[in-house]
Amino acid sequence: MADIPFIPREWERLREQNGDDTFPVYARVFQSQEYENIGWDDYYKEFKALKEMGLIEDELPLLSDEKYEALAHKWGDNYDREELIYLEDLYNGMLAT
Repeated sequence: MADIPFIPREWERLREQNGDDTFPVYARVFQSQEYENIGWDDYYKEFKALKEMGLIEDELPLLSDEKYEALAHKWGDNYDREELIYLEDLYNGMLAT
């Protein structure tokens, strides 16, 4: 009904700052002129596309943290997030071929 996009990372960032009073702040941000041409449907389509590609964990903060913790456990703690993704993609690519 509000016709504002739901962006999990932004919601979490604002929730950390505002606690239980997050929705009014979030709504004000996404009703600003900067976002007036972007509605719920636009982001929902992108959400579905990410989900189909198996990339939804990257957009949801808690799932993203769990994903990187699992990769760090698998590949070692001495890699950053980009390197962990590279190693996992390389490994999956080798398995696929």
